[in-house]
Amino acid sequence: MDEENKPMPNSALYEQFACDYANGKYNDLYDHVLPFVLKNIGDFGDFIDSLGFNAEGLSTLTLLKLYIFEKNMPFDMSLYMKAQSDFIKECVQENGMERQEAVSEWIRAHAQRHREKAIRTQCLYLDKIAEQIIPDIENALKNYREKGVSPI
Repeated sequence: MDEENKPMPNSALYEQFACDYANGKYNDLYDHVLPFVLKNIGDFGDFIDSLGFNAEGLSTLTLLKLYIFEKNMPFDMSLYMKAQSDFIKECVQENGMERQEAVSEWIRAHAQRHREKAIRTQCLYLDKIAEQIIPDIENALKNYREKGVSPI
């Protein structure tokens, strides 16, 4: 079954992602993906090596998703922090608390879940742009392994 005809996950996250993607919500993210991976190409290569025989047969896209989950890092921290701040503004109800106290409470209760959702969303986004970025990533990885030089 080719990638285009592969069944998609039936989840609320995927449905929301598909709607947001269609509406251009992630257009800004594109400019951050390749620079993020290229900046971390050595670490990505080390991650693949650390998997040993478990990495055999896995596509670069799958390995990249595993790396993103393992590192738990947004492609662009400032973009992520802005999105989190906007989300907090929508969600925080002060209920008699000082605003800072309400924000601190939200972060304590929800920040990790929000970050995990952002990481899963990044991986869904990678599926959409894989054909455009994977060749560059594979070339950078090959060059890094041959020359020990990161492209950025």
